[in-house]
Order: sequence, then structure tokens, then C-alpha cells
Amino acid sequence: MRKLVVILILLLVAILAVAGFIVYNLYGFSSPVQGPTISISSINRTVIGESQIYLLLYSIKAYELHSPPLSSNTPKINIAIGNQEYKAEVVSSKINIQKGSLDNADLKISCDEQEFVKILNSQNFNLALQDSVKNGKTSIAILAGNT
Repeated sequence: MRKLVVILILLLVAILAVAGFIVYNLYGFSSPVQGPTISISSINRTVIGESQIYLLLYSIKAYELHSPPLSSNTPKINIAIGNQEYKAEVVSSKINIQKGSLDNADLKISCDEQEFVKILNSQNFNLALQDSVKNGKTSIAILAGNT
């Protein structure tokens, strides 16, 4: 009888450990924020490039975007700064950025170059970005589900 109780307790602990592991990984808790190794203080805030786009996407927590349940589609974002276009895809909490645009983007962020540089050089990046959106100088359009 004593062996049976010990076996049942060990079995229960094993089941809980497996369930915890599955839930932990299912919700992405095991995936730390990933992306290029960038020191925020070292980013040139007078030009526009992939590092600056990464700073924008990192500040809006794009790394938290994930695929819909039971889907292999990854979140995709188009970013237009003036006449420069960038595309980003979030895969397992990693933000991948390249020049160009995507036909099937889920989100589009647009603003002119002067406004973007102004946001980059602000003391509070998130607040400056929010003000720019509120004032209509930066637009964020949700494209997912509109096709």
C-alpha cells in the first residue's frame, strides 16, 4: 500500500511537471526578448536604418506578437519612413528586419523622416511616439483580417 501511494505521488508530480512545461512554452514564457544586440545609447539617432526601426518595434513591444493559435503564420509589419520601406517579421519573439515591404503584412506603421528622427531623439521615446500618433503625424494601421 505504501509503495502505491509513493508511486501515485511521483506520477502526479511528473504529470504536473509536464503540464507546467507545456503551458510555459505554449505561452512563450521561455522565449526571452531576442533581436540584434543593440546598445540603445549607441544608436545613431540622426539616420534611419534597421537599428532605428528595431528600436521603434522594440519600444512598442512587437516581440510580444505571436502566431494565431493553430497557425504557422507569423506576425508581419511594414514600416514606411518617408520613402524608405522596411519589413519586419516576429518569429519566436525575435524581430527580423529587412528593407522592402510585404504583401501580406498584419500591421503598417508610417511617418515622415523628420517626425521619426524627432521621435528617436526625444527624452521619452514611447511618449513621443504616442503624441505623434495622436497628432496624426504617425499612423499605425491594422491590416490583418482586412483582406
